[in-house]
Amino acid sequence: MQPSFYVGKSPEKKRIAVVGAGPAGLQYAAVAAEKGHDVTILERHDRTGGSVLMASQVDAGAVELLRPVKKLEGDCRRLGVSMKFGVQDTESALKALAPDLVVMATGARFLPVDVPQGIPLVTPEDIMVKNISVPKKVIIFGGQGAGLGLAVHLLGKADIDITIVEESGTIGRDVNPFYLWQYMGLMRKKKVTILRNARFSGIRNGMFAVMTGDGEKTFDCELAVTALRAPSDMKDKPGAYAGKRIYIGDAKHPRRLHNAIHAGFRYAMEV
Repeated sequence: MQPSFYVGKSPEKKRIAVVGAGPAGLQYAAVAAEKGHDVTILERHDRTGGSVLMASQVDAGAVELLRPVKKLEGDCRRLGVSMKFGVQDTESALKALAPDLVVMATGARFLPVDVPQGIPLVTPEDIMVKNISVPKKVIIFGGQGAGLGLAVHLLGKADIDITIVEESGTIGRDVNPFYLWQYMGLMRKKKVTILRNARFSGIRNGMFAVMTGDGEKTFDCELAVTALRAPSDMKDKPGAYAGKRIYIGDAKHPRRLHNAIHAGFRYAMEV
């Protein structure tokens, strides 16, 4: 079987552990393996995909996002990358592998938001991958790709009252314009409330308070979702191989799918 990238061999073979089987991790693993390194992927879920698993659930057409993931998974398998799924204790797994380099491709994390007593706080992953039940009234904090994708997903399932709170003045910066105009058209049709330049400011009488350009407004809901993404915080945690870790993809900076794949390729070419 011919290799996929035709890159040169590295002068020194290394044992590399890639934490996360999303697009950035898979791309890094495939290139590093073709360069002659011994590569193992550690993934907490039972399959590859990372955040693309969530994005592929936005609507019927979004399943196409899984195509590059399957291609990269196939490259990894052909090039001899070892894949370990269901790994919950990453530090123990790393100690067992004793790698020369640890590549953190864990994806972005969702930031917490204070919620009124009795209101559940979940992430888009809880709804789109874990399939938890969703009530009638939902507030989503974060109006970028994760938040907009969730809104479209929910609107395709049921008649739901959705409010989106976005701190910046721009909605969907990380969404392909081809999809963004479709998403915005659907949300206008379904009368989704979108608040730009708005931020969570506290809890008032059991309701969410949001500061907007027109002053503070309160919102009642039955479910709150945090779609506020930030780089992985695992680098701030002590543990084995802390000095040998690098961060790639959304774990370093949340961006679009092609950015994550490009980052995986670029960093792997340097090892």
